Amino acid sequence: SSDLLDWSPDAMRALVARTLTGLSHRPASDAAGPAPALEANLEELAARLLPAEPIEPGSAVWVSADDALGRLPYATFDTDPGDAYHPLVDRATVGYLRFCRPFSLSPPESEGAALVVGDPVIAPEWRRRLPGLTPLAGAREEALLVAEEWGTDEILLGREATKANILARWESADRIYIGAHLDRDPEAPYLSLIPLAEETHTTRIVDEIMESADILPADLGGCELVILSACSSGAPYVEGTRAAPGLGDAFLDAGATNAVQTLWPVEDAVTRRLIQ
Repeated sequence: SSDLLDWSPDAMRALVARTLTGLSHRPASDAAGPAPALEANLEELAARLLPAEPIEPGSAVWVSADDALGRLPYATFDTDPGDAYHPLVDRATVGYLRFCRPFSLSPPESEGAALVVGDPVIAPEWRRRLPGLTPLAGAREEALLVAEEWGTDEILLGREATKANILARWESADRIYIGAHLDRDPEAPYLSLIPLAEETHTTRIVDEIMESADILPADLGGCELVILSACSSGAPYVEGTRAAPGLGDAFLDAGATNAVQTLWPVEDAVTRRLIQ
């Protein structure tokens, strides 16, 4: 590209740190936009990092960045600095690429069976810890749609969507789809987790969730694609200038070639249309 950053690393990291600190202090719910200082930071970042030409409505913006730039919420950049706040996400689809590896949309020709997990019936202890997690009818329909498209019989729905059943199958899967709730541990909010169905053979509540500690030791080197159809499955936990990776990154670290993740809360009825 002919558009190169005229920006020292120290100045870049300082501006990113100020921006992340501002984002970690949420404005009141009735606020029309970010606080003035934060908006100024976002405007400067947008001016430095977005294309010089106007971004047309309906465009797609793909981001691949390392170091401090990889933690920025590009979708919140102001595309039209002025009196009103116009975030990039209102004008374009924003996608984040950690890796860019080739893969086919058609089912692979390998012998591995795709694994589809949808709408787990959340174990009672986790329903108490994380109230408000309702059944996901859209995710169940979505899982059946994916299973039909991929031509697999390896489907875990409802009470069958247990941790033991998933761990027994996913290392041999060439594709993995999970449609479920994703939340953060109330006692350790930097940890993302997917609540799963109740395990009858154990009393340990950690056996009824999926977290990074379960994913990282797995050998997912034969998995071409992971789809995490859940709220903020790829969003990092940001506290001040510190960030912890999203749950989706753990699948990449475990060897999966590609992961489709979300950065925002999503409705199951909407993601069904998107996945289709």
